[in-house]
Amino acid sequence: MRAPRRGGLELALGCHFRIAAHGAKIGLPEVELGVVPAWGGTQRLTHTVGRARALEVMLLARKLSADDAFDAGLLTAVCEPDELDARVSALAEELGSKAPLAVAGILDAVVQGGVKSLDEGLVHEYAALERVASSEDLQEGVLAFFQKRPPNFKGK
Repeated sequence: MRAPRRGGLELALGCHFRIAAHGAKIGLPEVELGVVPAWGGTQRLTHTVGRARALEVMLLARKLSADDAFDAGLLTAVCEPDELDARVSALAEELGSKAPLAVAGILDAVVQGGVKSLDEGLVHEYAALERVASSEDLQEGVLAFFQKRPPNFKGK
């Protein structure tokens, strides 16, 4: 039996994808130690699961099961413990096959633009689109689509 891991939620909240195994317990128990969650825990958890659920987790030191964390939008996926490494590797491989410039543009539009007003967010989105509009990757993606083959993106 593995020992419980501590202090990982703040790190995980800084990630774009979060996968946990059934049996995992997830929370921010700092209030039981007399301290405030740090490293972005209070802000990122609130932005991820909403104010009411974040306050429940932090103020009452609630530990969510992997399934409850998934239902709350905290996790991207839940799997069996023996499948965890393979699931993470498959996700990384799938993401790595996507167009790097488009991935960067989406991340900018969502991460930077998503915390602003809709109009300001749309400016980020349009700027991201402009950056990829004349890229070789866009040309490759369209050509691959019409040739019914996987694209070979180069980040150019």
